[in-house]
Amino acid sequence: MQDILPHNVLYTKKHGFGVPVALWFFAGPRLESLVSDILTDSRTRQRGYFRPAFLDHLLKLHRGKDAHFYRRDSLDLVALELWHRQHLERSVETVCAD
Repeated sequence: MQDILPHNVLYTKKHGFGVPVALWFFAGPRLESLVSDILTDSRTRQRGYFRPAFLDHLLKLHRGKDAHFYRRDSLDLVALELWHRQHLERSVETVCAD
């Protein structure tokens, strides 16, 4: 490739790059609705991980001009909540069933 690519391309150190996961996640109304449903769900709010007022504020920020700054935060919170439901709630259900 030395005859094709410039020297700085060939010998630049490897580095990561951001993937716009949050933008992809909010690209369609169904996924945006899923985020809203999870962050407003009573199980999410009663768990005590997040302050309900903060979740409401975060959901409002999604509709503002700087939504791209806050979508990743929401995605992280949704991921944590879904992880909790998948692993911790099911663990409790399994133990209680025994």
